[in-house]
Amino acid sequence: MSSNIELAGFYDSIKAQEPYFGWLRRYMEITCVLNIAVVILTLYLIRKEGKNLKPEYKQVLLCNLFLPAVFSLYMGFIYQPYIVFPYHLLLTVGFFRFGPFVTAHLFNICCTLAILCSMGFIYSFWFNYITICFRISQQSSTKSNLIGLCVGLVFTIVNFVLMTIGVDEHQYEDRDALYKGDGRLRYFFDEYSIAIVRVGDKWSLKVLSVEAFIGIAIVVIVIPIITFKSHRTLNRIHNMISKTTLIQLKNALSISLWYLLQFGVLVGIPAATAMALLLLRYSPSESFPFALVVLAPTQLTCPVICALYLSVIKPLRFGFLRLIGLHKYVPKAVSKVSTQSQLSTFTSSHAPVRHITRNAYGAIRLN
Repeated sequence: MSSNIELAGFYDSIKAQEPYFGWLRRYMEITCVLNIAVVILTLYLIRKEGKNLKPEYKQVLLCNLFLPAVFSLYMGFIYQPYIVFPYHLLLTVGFFRFGPFVTAHLFNICCTLAILCSMGFIYSFWFNYITICFRISQQSSTKSNLIGLCVGLVFTIVNFVLMTIGVDEHQYEDRDALYKGDGRLRYFFDEYSIAIVRVGDKWSLKVLSVEAFIGIAIVVIVIPIITFKSHRTLNRIHNMISKTTLIQLKNALSISLWYLLQFGVLVGIPAATAMALLLLRYSPSESFPFALVVLAPTQLTCPVICALYLSVIKPLRFGFLRLIGLHKYVPKAVSKVSTQSQLSTFTSSHAPVRHITRNAYGAIRLN
C-alpha cells in the first residue's frame, strides 16, 4: 500500500520541541508520585474514619478515586504521550517504546482508562440522583452499582475493540515511504516509537468520533435537566425532612456535579482542544510547548478529588485535621449523630437515627 501521508515541516517541529520531552517526562513522574501519596492518605482516612458510610456509597467514592489513580499511574510511568501539532501521529516519551504498534495500543489503553473514569463519574451522578428523588433501598443500591459496573465494562470493551480496529496495519510500509522523502525522520520514528493515525481511512475511528460527540451532547443536555429535577424534588420535600438531611442531600448532588466539572476541565477540555486543533491542522509556535499545556492538567485529577473528599465529608475532614495536629479545629464533644458525614444520607443503616414523625420520604416520586 502506497503511503499518502505528508509530514511537511515535521522534522523541524519535532527537533525544536524535543527538549520539552524531558520536561514532560519529569512532570508526569513527579506528579504521579505525589498523586499516589495523596491517594494513599485519602484511602487510609476513608478506611479509618469512614466506617459509618453506607457500603454501596463508599464503593462509589472508592471507584471514583481508584480509577483516576490508575489513570495517573499509567500516564506517569507507562505511557507518557506527546503531541506534535498538527500531525496525526502518536509518540511516547516514556519507558515503553517498542515500536509503533505498541504505542498505538498504549494510546488505546489510555483512552480506555479515561472512558472508565468518565463512566464512573457519570454513574455517581446518576446514583445520587436516584437516591435523592427515589430514596432507593440498600438492596436496590447494590443492584444499581452492579448494573452500572456491567454497563460501564461492556461500553468500555466495545470502545477498546473499536480503537484496536482503528490501528493502521501498514505502519512500517508508511514509515519506509516517509524515509525515502526525508531520511532524517528515521531517528525520531525509531527513538519515540511514533505511530501513524489514519483517521479518514478507518470506519471505527469515525464511529468513535460520532460517539464522542453524542456523549458530550448527552452530558451537556441531560446533566442540567437532571440537576434541575433534583433541586425541584428537594424543594418539594424540604418540609418533610429535617434541615440537616436537606443539606446532606444537596451536598450529595454537589459532589456529583464536582466530579463531572473537574474531569471535564482537567481532562475533557484539554482532550477536546487537542482533537480540534489536530482536525483544524493548527500549528502553534515551535518554541512554545503547547503539548505540555494540553497534557499537564490530566495529572491534577487525583489531588482535586482527594481535596474534595477531605473538605466535604466531615469524618474525613476531622480525621485529616487530627492527623496533622490541628485538634483545635475538631469539635471536642460531638454526638454520634453529628459525626456523620455531610453525605450522611448515604451512611449505613446501623447509624443512629433521630425519631421524628414526618411524612414518608420514600413515597416521593418525580412525575
